Amino acid sequence: MDSPDLQFKYQKLAFEYSKLRAQNQVLKRGVKDEQEKALQLKEDINSRDQSLRKAEQELDSLSFRNQQLTKRLSLLQEDLEI
Repeated sequence: MDSPDLQFKYQKLAFEYSKLRAQNQVLKRGVKDEQEKALQLKEDINSRDQSLRKAEQELDSLSFRNQQLTKRLSLLQEDLEI
């Protein structure tokens, strides 16, 4: 092989390498951004799950209290009827 052909191949290879390095940086940034988004979404899900559990507990507590008051009211009504 002659030197100009080898030099052309080297330049072409260097250009491709440079292109791939640039693409790699873009891909790395994209992966990092997606990982950050995924982490944020997981945190949002955990927060919403916690809020949901709290609301369910409050609903259960209110339902229980409502049942107690309903029974108490029934007893008071029975007392009034007597």
